[in-house]
Amino acid sequence: MSKQPDAERDALELVRAALAGLRYGEIVVAVHEGEIVQIARTEKLRPPRR
Repeated sequence: MSKQPDAERDALELVRAALAGLRYGEIVVAVHEGEIVQIARTEKLRPPRR
């Protein structure tokens, strides 16, 4: 098993953190030259139905 470099492990942890608690929405991961350079999280909040 190969060991992940620190930067790769940190980037994956950021993706996990963006996913945490997300019920409705999306995560967009931008990659440049094989490296994650940006993570965007869009969350949709839905009010309770009556």
